[in-house]
Amino acid sequence: MMPTTAEPAPVQSDSNSSAPLHTELGRTRLRISRLALGTVNIGGRVEEPEARRLMDHALAQGITLFDTANTYGWRVHKGYTEEVIGRWLADRPARREQVVLATKVGDPMGSGPNDHGLSVRNIVAACDASLRRLRTDWIDLYQLHHIDRRAGWDEVWQAMDLLITQGKVRYVGSSNFAGWDIASAQEAARRRNALGLASEQCVYNLVTRHAELEVIPAASAYGVGVLVWSPLHGGLLGGVLRKTRENTAVKSAQGRAVEALEHHRTTIAAYEDVCADHGLDPAHVGMAWVLSRPGVTGLVIGPRTEQHVDGALHALRTPLPEPVLARLEELFPRSAAADPPPTPGCPDPTASCPPARPVRPARPARPVPTHERKGLHDRAGVHRSPDRAARVRAGTRCPRAADQAPRRQPDPAEVPDRQPVRLHAAQPARRPALHGRAVPHAAGSPRRHHGVRRSARTAPRHADRAAQHL
Repeated sequence: MMPTTAEPAPVQSDSNSSAPLHTELGRTRLRISRLALGTVNIGGRVEEPEARRLMDHALAQGITLFDTANTYGWRVHKGYTEEVIGRWLADRPARREQVVLATKVGDPMGSGPNDHGLSVRNIVAACDASLRRLRTDWIDLYQLHHIDRRAGWDEVWQAMDLLITQGKVRYVGSSNFAGWDIASAQEAARRRNALGLASEQCVYNLVTRHAELEVIPAASAYGVGVLVWSPLHGGLLGGVLRKTRENTAVKSAQGRAVEALEHHRTTIAAYEDVCADHGLDPAHVGMAWVLSRPGVTGLVIGPRTEQHVDGALHALRTPLPEPVLARLEELFPRSAAADPPPTPGCPDPTASCPPARPVRPARPARPVPTHERKGLHDRAGVHRSPDRAARVRAGTRCPRAADQAPRRQPDPAEVPDRQPVRLHAAQPARRPALHGRAVPHAAGSPRRHHGVRRSARTAPRHADRAAQHL
């Protein structure tokens, strides 16, 4: 019997908005929504009935990327969030075709020695366990939750190749990686002729901008999509001061938001004043700023209500005015290391222009050893001076060999004390080596000499030559 609940509307991108809702993930052809439904609050903060309504609403609004992890739901038990999503997907199988499902592996799931990390055993076992909890046959984006310094990339890619070959995983992503980790992962995948990472999930917001130093540049260089988690820094940029005064703060009144507020209270107060002067919601401003940054593919939001989902969609569709962006740069300046010089020929220094090709400095010329000063000839037979040889080693451009005068041969008349060398002087005929006693033989008779058989045709000639030397 078919369920009586209405089926969600087909997922469609909002073509009338200023920013498209869907985009491609990095250099892949996989299209995802720029807003990902993060499910970290499901289980403890959001109960299962409310989580079902939240997922229905997000899918109906065009949000297709659902992000979770095998450890989410730890407030109940690890894996609880995947179980809730699995039951929601099993109610209507058509949902699985619309959702781009992403989960993570690597964090401890038990107390066993092989229940964590990025070993082949744990990756394969954790993937099978996630598939059972999610009640699906495949995972669209399987993400490495944290880097494992003890696991080599050959081992990690061996496990991922196995899962991709078995059809259990479509793409591989990373989370909380450094720029060097992204580069080493991609180079190892390139040696295996594999696609490598498709995405990197990192923390990035107005307060925490260290991703601009290496993570985002490395991801852009390797064609890896960047999915930002905690765009509001745990609620710090969502109007924490106003909510505290109104006694409505929930998430912003705990965790890292409270710790960061002690160090940035003055800046946060000025930030909320700027939002109030322009009639903007602080949460919308914080998410819109991240979405406007170059190299950012999308946001991973952690809503607790349907209104939070609508607010994130409003931030995506409403770009910030230029005065607000300029004021935000003054309040939250990026460090000098994160502010690269403008690319030559790039009209906008903040735009994602391709980097210019670096100019390799010329190698310094080294002194020519004595044993290399003689016999310096190029392929054309033209003498090369030590200075020219040094310029060749230094990488500077030298004149062509054809433009130089050939080496002049000395004239014998200029050297009266020396006699010209006779290259073809007549040499006395050498006596043939007979290696033994030479005994003349009669003409016409075959002759053997130390195992060499001489025919009758050559015997007379050898006999005459032997007789001359006797």
